[in-house]
Amino acid sequence: MEALAARKALSIAMEAGLRKVILETDNLTLFQCLAKKRVECSAFGVIVKDILRLAKNCNYIAFSHVKREGNKVAHNLAKMSGNFEDLQVWMEEVLDRPVSKNSGPQF
Repeated sequence: MEALAARKALSIAMEAGLRKVILETDNLTLFQCLAKKRVECSAFGVIVKDILRLAKNCNYIAFSHVKREGNKVAHNLAKMSGNFEDLQVWMEEVLDRPVSKNSGPQF
């Protein structure tokens, strides 16, 4: 799931014209594959290959591993995404409901 979200996030960044990107993940396996450009023969490997292909369009890209504790806001946003029927992208906008690093989304 994390790999799919990373691929979608990078795709959205490319569509928005962003070419300097830091892609953070709390999935250590995904981070290691991206950092080492290692593609496995699996469905997961196909997604990693797609991410690396998209990354070639960046002027600068860095892959970063963060522990889940340091990624609470992103984790809570991911949980909240199950409540949406359509794709939601926030750029330079503020959510209409708070998402804190200490608690889940508040509806």
